[in-house]
Amino acid sequence: MISGVVDLGRDNDARLLRLQTALALGTGFQLVLVEVEPGPIRKEVVRRIQTWSGHPAIGALSLVSLDPAATLAAQLGVKTGAIVTGLEPPSPTEAPVRDWIAELNWSRDALPGLVPGPLILVVSQAMHQELFERASDLYSWRRHTARVSIIARDLALPLTSPGDRYWLEQRERLSGILAEGVFTSIGRTAVLFSLADVLSELGDERGASGVLDEVVPFPVVSSSPKDEGENVVFAYYGLGRARCALLRRDFAAAKALLDEVAGGSSLESLLRGKLHAAEGAWDAAVIDLERAIKFARTVWAPSVLAQVRECLCQVAFARGDIARARQEVEALIEVASAHLDEWGAGMLLRLAEVTVDLYPDEIALLLDALSSAQSSARTEVRRLRAKRAWLLDRLP
Repeated sequence: MISGVVDLGRDNDARLLRLQTALALGTGFQLVLVEVEPGPIRKEVVRRIQTWSGHPAIGALSLVSLDPAATLAAQLGVKTGAIVTGLEPPSPTEAPVRDWIAELNWSRDALPGLVPGPLILVVSQAMHQELFERASDLYSWRRHTARVSIIARDLALPLTSPGDRYWLEQRERLSGILAEGVFTSIGRTAVLFSLADVLSELGDERGASGVLDEVVPFPVVSSSPKDEGENVVFAYYGLGRARCALLRRDFAAAKALLDEVAGGSSLESLLRGKLHAAEGAWDAAVIDLERAIKFARTVWAPSVLAQVRECLCQVAFARGDIARARQEVEALIEVASAHLDEWGAGMLLRLAEVTVDLYPDEIALLLDALSSAQSSARTEVRRLRAKRAWLLDRLP
């Protein structure tokens, strides 16, 4: 997803232009906060701010990446303006090595002498909130605040797990049951639905659609009344087709299919939430996904509940709401951790995979939760940890 220069988009370009203007109009010491998450987005923002260094109206700007082994005063005595990074702990799951917020607040009266020009603190959303709550006196000094986040709709597209060992095993098991051919008609239908679900998890939309073709013994659209069993089959068939439509990104077909089977269930609400998420209708997605949570808790369907939490994570990351994303990641882990030897590990891995390029710091909690997973997952965990370290410039 990320290669070379990051396109921040027009809104963020305008925010940074306003920041540049504010710096140019100011004189002497001025405290500025730039909220942007660690990773490629932050690198691009810092790179752009560095290009302003030496501008006659701004002056020189030194880049200071805080080292916990040295005092704040020793690192800020730059005799110029400063762009300061590194206030966050090494990982969201680790305690900070040094309490930079406390040090900044204690030494606030000395800051104008240490930094005679702009003091630009580059912070995450969580660190920004901490500054507001724990260093209100220092926070009140700020002359300008810029928040940079990216709307990344690709992060909210339906996720699959191609090559996942658990789903491959389930595919073989269900295919074997079908090959044996000894069951009642409803038993065969249930197996076909399960196999279609498995193939969808593997990202095999064509295979899932082919299996669903074998399911329905009556016309999909029919005015004749159906008994209760037929209605259940009809609903599951429509939901399976809607899921396939989502996978091939045919959102109009997915909506039409969901409207046909509208009746209220956790799976229907989940798929509606996924549809809204894929279309970028964030608020509508959250409403449907929260409705799915209520349904899933009523009948206790952990796999559906985990998919709902996964999609809520995706929506939060896609709209750049990292605080909400962290809450949803914790909720997802709470559900999926009891199923790491089944579908849980693959779900956590695929969310980490889709998130790492834009928000590498945020996959730490997911990877830590996978520490007890099977060996195949641990291999992927090591790869993602290395990628995270590279993206955050923390390679040993």
